[in-house]
Amino acid sequence: MADESTLKSLDYLRRHYVDSLRISMSQLKDVAENCLKKIEAEGTSGYYSGNSDIHRYAANAWRASWALCELKMLEDKIAGEVDKIVEQKLTDLLESIKKPKEEKLEK
Repeated sequence: MADESTLKSLDYLRRHYVDSLRISMSQLKDVAENCLKKIEAEGTSGYYSGNSDIHRYAANAWRASWALCELKMLEDKIAGEVDKIVEQKLTDLLESIKKPKEEKLEK
């Protein structure tokens, strides 16, 4: 099973990407709100940025969201594997307990 340092690393990654997603979404929100204000104020006569940060913020948010998705799938896969191992060990244990009882009944 995973050791404690691995679990701490996964937890660190989750916190890092949640923070990254929060920051990126806040930045995206601010840029969008400022752009909407400019559209309302200046309409088609305004000068709009050809180098807006909106793409960078959206890409950062997407990457953080994707990483969180992958980490959750990894967590689910690990949990499934652990469940399979535990189930197999319990089945083996039950079988080993049943065998001596069955042997005594046969004698």
